[in-house]
Amino acid sequence: MPPRDTIATLVAFMRNPMLYDGSEESFECRKVPISWLSQSEIENLAGFILRAAEKAPGWGDNLGL
Repeated sequence: MPPRDTIATLVAFMRNPMLYDGSEESFECRKVPISWLSQSEIENLAGFILRAAEKAPGWGDNLGL
């Protein structure tokens, strides 16, 4: 299970989504190409996601869905 707890690993996942175990490409997630978000924009988004999860534990959980 690859970690998704740094900006670099989260950006890598958003650019090329894989199944959680990293074994193959995920067809349920859409790739975020550079034409949609520049490298600095996607890094800022990843930073926001990580910071939000740090400040509000449980943020982003889908357990209640």
